[in-house]
Amino acid sequence: MNSRKNISIDECLSYHLEKPDAEMEKLYDTPLKSIRKKCLDCSCGSRKEVRECPVIQCPLYPYRFGRRPTQAILDTIKSFSANKVEPANGLLPKKGIIK
Repeated sequence: MNSRKNISIDECLSYHLEKPDAEMEKLYDTPLKSIRKKCLDCSCGSRKEVRECPVIQCPLYPYRFGRRPTQAILDTIKSFSANKVEPANGLLPKKGIIK
């Protein structure tokens, strides 16, 4: 049984003219929205965890809020990376070394 209703071309055109693209779904997200979704996925859906993300080395870090970062933020991250800070270096026990 076919439950499709036969409509005329005029009815079809008037329907689409009355309801423009508002009802059409996007097939994909913008790159920034995709990055935001990935960050939320990485932090188990917690927006607070995304805001307080400690993984500065992540290439998505400056974009984690779903916006393009300012030049000041990029400069700060670049200067941090240039210092190559390793806070845990030397604090972790090395396996296989007998003293």
